[in-house]
This record gives sequence, C-alpha cells and structure tokens, in this order.
Amino acid sequence: MKGRVRSAAEKIRKAEHADQRTSEQLRQKIAGLRDSEEQFRDLFDEAPIAYVQEDVDTRLIRANQAAIKILGIEPHEIGETLGKSLVPGSPDAQRRLQQVLKSIGQGTPTNSAVLELRRKDNGEPVWIQWWSKPASDGKYTRTMFIDITDRVLMEQEQARLRAQNDYLTEEIRQAGNFDDIIGKSHSLRKVTQQIQLVAPTGA
Repeated sequence: MKGRVRSAAEKIRKAEHADQRTSEQLRQKIAGLRDSEEQFRDLFDEAPIAYVQEDVDTRLIRANQAAIKILGIEPHEIGETLGKSLVPGSPDAQRRLQQVLKSIGQGTPTNSAVLELRRKDNGEPVWIQWWSKPASDGKYTRTMFIDITDRVLMEQEQARLRAQNDYLTEEIRQAGNFDDIIGKSHSLRKVTQQIQLVAPTGA
C-alpha cells in the first residue's frame, strides 16, 4: 500500500513539474510574442513611408506617424476618418478614386496610383502615390503611400510655363511674320529685329 501511495505521489510530483515547465515555456513564448509585436509596431509607426489599414468603406483602422502627418489628422481621429472623404470633388480626382475603389473591390492590388487629396486639418492639397493590397478575407486593405506634392506642383508649373512659352512664341510669330523672308545672314537678322522693334509703333 505504501508503495502505491509513494508511486502515486511521484507521478503527481512529476505531473506538477511538467505543468510548471509547460507554464514557464508558455510564459516565455507569450513574452517573445509581445516583444516581437512591439518591434513590429515600432517599425510600423516609425517607418518613413506612410502605412494605413482601411476597411471596405475606406475608414481608417490604423495609420502610422508618416500617414498621420501627410493626411493632417490627429491620432484620435484615425478611427473616424474616411479616406475617400479626403478626396476633392473635382471630376479628375473622383475618377481616380473610383478606379482605386474598383480595384480594391475586385481584390486586386493597386500599384503606383496617383491620388489628389485635401489635408483634413487645413484643406491644403496633397498628392500621393499609392500602393494598396486587399487582405485575403476582403475585410480591409493594407496601403502605403508617399507624398509627391512637390513633384506634381513642379510638373504643373512646367506645363504652365510651356503653354505660356508656346502662346508667346505664336504671338511673336503672328506680330512679325517673317516666314516669307529668305536668308539667314547677320545683316538680315538685324533688319528683322529692327522691324520687330518698330512694328508696334505708328512708324
């Protein structure tokens, strides 16, 4: 009888020891997962590229610091902000938005789309280049984007200057039409320059 009691006690002791070992392993794994999650959260929050998660209606679920800065939102506004509400009502901006939403609705990744937005805090225009991938369950999208406002504004200014240059060139051509004059000598160029100078006057 004593032998059986001793054997049962030994089994209980071993089981308790195994439970303690399992509990310690589980505790270590949970701690490791927390550390890993914290590292990934730091990478997400501090990344220089903007990252957001949005639901199917473009409501923000998560946004990192870069996204918050570009979009002009406060951290507490993340969950109440609809991404599509930041797109202006102009036909071109709405067309681009619909193309992106259609792609997301079909579960297709969107690469390098250019969207025009308005910052939530001050309404200033901001252009972004956008990459988006829907989750496999279709309930949200993972999106990253970069601010290309400076590039777009520079391209717009270059286009304006080109158009202005073309207009002025045409004005000069029409005001002093020397297309029928044959010759490229220095003397002839000098005469045409003098004609251009006096052409607007009554001379």
